[in-house]
Amino acid sequence: MKPSPASDFLLHSACPSIQYRVLTECLQISPGDPSLSQLKTDIEEISIVRGLLAQQAGDGWFAEDFHGAVSHESCLRRLLEMGISAQSRPIQAAVDALLSFPERCDRGMGKAGRLLDELHLGGTRLIRATVLAAAGHEDLAEVQEQVQEALLGFAAVLNVPSFEEVCEIRQGQRVLRSGQAWPGLYHLRLLAFTQSWRSSENQKLLASSFEHLARLSPLPDYNGYAHGQRVAPASFCMHDFAPGLDTLNAAGWMQWLLRTELIARTGILPFTPIYQRQVSQLQKMLASSNGILHLPLSHPYFTHWSAYTGLALEADWHSPLRRECDLTFRAVLINHYAGLQ
Repeated sequence: MKPSPASDFLLHSACPSIQYRVLTECLQISPGDPSLSQLKTDIEEISIVRGLLAQQAGDGWFAEDFHGAVSHESCLRRLLEMGISAQSRPIQAAVDALLSFPERCDRGMGKAGRLLDELHLGGTRLIRATVLAAAGHEDLAEVQEQVQEALLGFAAVLNVPSFEEVCEIRQGQRVLRSGQAWPGLYHLRLLAFTQSWRSSENQKLLASSFEHLARLSPLPDYNGYAHGQRVAPASFCMHDFAPGLDTLNAAGWMQWLLRTELIARTGILPFTPIYQRQVSQLQKMLASSNGILHLPLSHPYFTHWSAYTGLALEADWHSPLRRECDLTFRAVLINHYAGLQ
């Protein structure tokens, strides 16, 4: 990606984390470049970064639970988003903790996590693989196994004429029929942060799946069902794949930005006309405002970091400038990974 009004705005106005990520991810400056050393130091001095690093235990774990609002996973995700290197000692210690104590991944997941894996709806094994991949360990056998599981989830969509046909009512709630796989947030996250699956055939499969999900949208709430128990899959931001951007409220915008960034990271945008149109609309919004995404949005989904939510890297969203930096940064990432200016 070449410098643009949006990237120039961020490099002059945004927090150190956003500046660093624009330079390394979008403008392709090597993380080892000496010119970035002060930004790295500034990132380590950010209050939330210092707080997260301070709560890491001697065994590498950040929290009691593996998955949840305050968890090992959510702390790792936020540190990586803030620009802490996957090769840094704290991140590698956190990865070593996952590999050394796999039984602890049941904390915050329990039986539901095992059932979701059994149902091909993305449980403990898929979430663990996603965390490992985001931290730079795609080569692990367990990650590669779950990459295939993620592809299976998206392939399962292709022959479904309507969502209601693969659902039934159990205990008064809509559940997927036995044997019906379905993709959730972690299926998408894992493919977004891995490379090995990206054959032309697989990318076209994924693109076809998203085009079909758009035709089926919006999807109603649903659960999995096994052994007499309903279990909720990680379906956050995976219900409406064809929203009109001009109709989105604050929560809808957060989900659209999160999902569209992940889709762009998979590299399938050239094969998905519906997402090309959506991203084109985003580009027009940027072009009309000198590269800045002016949206008066406020919702905990942006600022509250958990396993699912959290996009804000700036410290204070009470400031319109700080909010605009965060929103513009997500737009810049989408354009970059989509191969657009």
